[in-house]
Amino acid sequence: DKVVRLNPNHDAAHVLGGRMTTEVPKALKHFGKAIELNPRNPDAYYFRGLVREATGDVPGAIEDYGTIIDEIHPGYTDAYLRRGGIMLTRGLDKLAMQDFDTVVERWPTRKTKVDYQLGSVRYAQGRFEEAIPYLEAFLRVVPDDRGAEKMLGIAYVNVGQLPAGNERLQHVLENDPSDVESRYYLALACRALAEQAESNEQRSDLLAQAVSHFQEIVN
Repeated sequence: DKVVRLNPNHDAAHVLGGRMTTEVPKALKHFGKAIELNPRNPDAYYFRGLVREATGDVPGAIEDYGTIIDEIHPGYTDAYLRRGGIMLTRGLDKLAMQDFDTVVERWPTRKTKVDYQLGSVRYAQGRFEEAIPYLEAFLRVVPDDRGAEKMLGIAYVNVGQLPAGNERLQHVLENDPSDVESRYYLALACRALAEQAESNEQRSDLLAQAVSHFQEIVN
């Protein structure tokens, strides 16, 4: 607020004020004022779009991102990513892919971000088969992202790729033994692998692992 008081007629000051406050009405007021002072400030639209998106005003967010892309700054990569993400979660895959394809074509270094967004949304939608290649591509570039590895491991288990799921989830638990969800799906993978085991020894070992993981969850 001090920055805004010192620069009340400066659009960038209002953008900063909007970003710094945790109060939604105040943030929207600051961004609106920034746009009033400078209708071609893309940051004002972008950050207002983020607030609108977070508070459920999805049409307003789409409008703000679209204004940036179509009228002000067609090179504002994050506006494409945000709008594409909204379209994807709303099941408008064709429109989403138009934005994501634009990002990959114009800014190839942002492909990793696109892969993560596509993979995580497909995962959240339960479209595990489709999520897997995007998460795999993301992890080839960012191998230490445990959240993405967890999603990939659970996706593998859900589509029946049990050895791959087992390996990924074991790695996740090595880094965070308290991750109950990963342990649960690892237990399921071990139990399913036991049913497929060729020898009694393998079957017994995998069942013992499954029981151990379930006990860890209960305890």
